[in-house]
Order: sequence, then C-alpha cells, then structure tokens
Amino acid sequence: MTAKEYLSRYRRLDEEINAKLAQVEELRRRAQTVGGTNRSGTHGSFPYDRVSEITSRIVDLEREINEEIGRLTDVQSEIRAAIKTVHEERLRIILELHYINGLTFDKIAKKMNYSHRQIYRFHEKALEKVKMSLNVT
Repeated sequence: MTAKEYLSRYRRLDEEINAKLAQVEELRRRAQTVGGTNRSGTHGSFPYDRVSEITSRIVDLEREINEEIGRLTDVQSEIRAAIKTVHEERLRIILELHYINGLTFDKIAKKMNYSHRQIYRFHEKALEKVKMSLNVT
C-alpha cells in the first residue's frame, strides 16, 4: 500500500457511508409510496409485506452504516496520527485538508495562497514524509 492509498482510506470509507445513507433515504421514500390496496381494489397483505421487507432492509443498512462509522472514526484517528508525523506545518495542513476534509488541490492552493504547482510539490514532499514514517511503499 502506498502512502497515498493509506491516506485515501478515510475518504473512500466516507463515500461508502454516504452511498448507503442515500440508499436508506431511497428505501424510506419507497416505503412511503407503497399503496394500501391490491389489484382487485381490496386491502391485502401485499403492501404490508413489502413495507416489512423494506423496513427490514433499512434496519440492515443502518446497522452496516453504524459499523462503518465506527471504522471511519478509527481510520480517521490512524490517518491523523500519520499526518502528525510530518513535522512541517504547511505539509500537515495540506494532507489534512485533502485527505480528511476532502478539498481538491485547487481549493487548497486558493485557501493557502500558493500556486497549484506548489501544492502538488508540497503534497509529494508530505507523502514522502508519511511513507518514511509508516514504512509503506
């Protein structure tokens, strides 16, 4: 695993959680639209079975999300610890803004008043520092 891959784990896991949250919202929307009558116009058990099925899926997804949030917190702590091994403040800031806050290098450059090219150079230098401290490739 490279230093970049190591640091990128937080954002990937965060994106997975957000995707599951979107799935939960879609399932809730579907549960609300399940009709109360069957094809013959009478009330049957089908809609309630469908609501039950959807509710069960929501509960399962929410359980997965909670487990992943726990992992996300652990990964964030690991990544923050790795970033703290970089002694130069501006390099740490760049790593935190990019890998924890999810900012693009363009936004980081504007925020820190550096050129895009400088941010790339600082980023590469910071990755080398993380690589040395973690013994990764």
